[in-house]
Amino acid sequence: MNSNDRAITERAAQLMVDASLFMQTVSGLIVDNLVEQEDGEGRPFMTGFRVDGLMRGLALVSDALSDRGEWLSLTVKQEEQREEEENKAALARRSGKKTLVGTNAGEQS
Repeated sequence: MNSNDRAITERAAQLMVDASLFMQTVSGLIVDNLVEQEDGEGRPFMTGFRVDGLMRGLALVSDALSDRGEWLSLTVKQEEQREEEENKAALARRSGKKTLVGTNAGEQS
């Protein structure tokens, strides 16, 4: 994995940590509000407008996590394919086959 991919992966990991904290906070707020709402003497502290805003925030976080997950999956597959090609080329070189035919390096060897 190159340094650019590593940096993007680290940012994706931080996004996941931050998203988890956000989702736990929203969940706790909604549960607390529902408990207050159901209690006869309770005082709900969130309006429908605020709950809607939190739900929209959850949707944004969900979309970002989905996008990052797809990117990470693609990156891992590409890295696996690259490693497989490198391994095949190394095996071919060990077997004495010319793998650089038609290239400048192949013409010089």
